[in-house]
Amino acid sequence: MAAERQGMTVGAFMLETLRERATGTLKGEDGGIPPTRPGEVADVLGARLAEVVEQIEWRQAEALARLELRRSDELAAALAAERTEKAELTQVRKPVLVRLIEALRRRKA
Repeated sequence: MAAERQGMTVGAFMLETLRERATGTLKGEDGGIPPTRPGEVADVLGARLAEVVEQIEWRQAEALARLELRRSDELAAALAAERTEKAELTQVRKPVLVRLIEALRRRKA
């Protein structure tokens, strides 16, 4: 084993190897992923958060516009139904009122 060739115990060999590799990684010397600074991570996360917030705001605006359109359509339909109902009532009442007026005129005469 490599530890025996180095004249070390297995635990000491592992510790030394891990220490060397960790130092190389932190310094960016071993060709691995270079270290990342907390400020860089914060910048990337902040930019991504801003994108997500913008998407949410856009979706909210679209949903609100759809709700407003639906509300105005429902209101227009309700008003049209009310007008139709009034027109129907007027058509039903008109003959009754005409007969009533004629009956009152006959009484006066």
